[in-house]
Amino acid sequence: MKIERLEDFKPNKNFISKYTKMNDIIEVVSMAHKNNSCSIKKLNKDEYVLLSTGEVFNCEHIENRSQNINSVRLSVTKLRNLINNNFVGGKNELWITLTFGKNKVYNANELYPIFKNFIKRLRYYFKNMTLDYIYVPEPHEKGDWHIHLLLKSDKELYIKNSVLNEIWGNGFVKVNRLQDVDNIGAYVSAYLTNIKDGEETKKGARLHLYPVGHQLYRCSKGIVKPKSEFLPYYEAKKKVSSLKPTFSNTVSVVTDSGFSNIIHKEFFNLKRL
Repeated sequence: MKIERLEDFKPNKNFISKYTKMNDIIEVVSMAHKNNSCSIKKLNKDEYVLLSTGEVFNCEHIENRSQNINSVRLSVTKLRNLINNNFVGGKNELWITLTFGKNKVYNANELYPIFKNFIKRLRYYFKNMTLDYIYVPEPHEKGDWHIHLLLKSDKELYIKNSVLNEIWGNGFVKVNRLQDVDNIGAYVSAYLTNIKDGEETKKGARLHLYPVGHQLYRCSKGIVKPKSEFLPYYEAKKKVSSLKPTFSNTVSVVTDSGFSNIIHKEFFNLKRL
């Protein structure tokens, strides 16, 4: 696959746009062509067929998620949008970090059962209100794991660190609010994937730490997925009116099977009016 960045690109008014509004964040992804077809078909865990020619190829088995960068980027994008669709930094929301003390967890598969028991105890503590969450485990460089938790309720949420520490019972906890963050999804996803080395931030530096097949996040039933609509680019621009994008970029993509496209992304933030 060949990907080339295009500078100062202006989409044709009839580009197909995917318009998604998530509280104060608006995302417009515009494409020259909407690709509705799949060019390959998987035969088994080791082989796939290129449908246009019938040729059979061996699958490349990856060792970690950083080698499958498109999959990782897609997971991070979904997480970012899910967060922005459900969290705005209100008093009914908390950003919690759960760590392990002496009994560190090195196997990612052991994390969620521990978390499920914890969330049952936490819901009992907040038994007079609803409680929904987005659960995001994060690895350390040494291989052990900790947990980040975005929590929201139908009422104002407050809990002391000492009380939460007792309910968690596995190590250090930290409770924060995100009232001063105007794009919570971008903040959290960057926090989880980047490493800050001195004054320099290394983007995506944590991605190699995630094992293949690891589920990047989980959420409760009350977390609502964002809804998108497809419409011509000129209609999407009418929806954002005179808003200026906070970020935009354009890439030209040519796949190995010959499919080519131009993808233009624009992000708008109503909090920055």
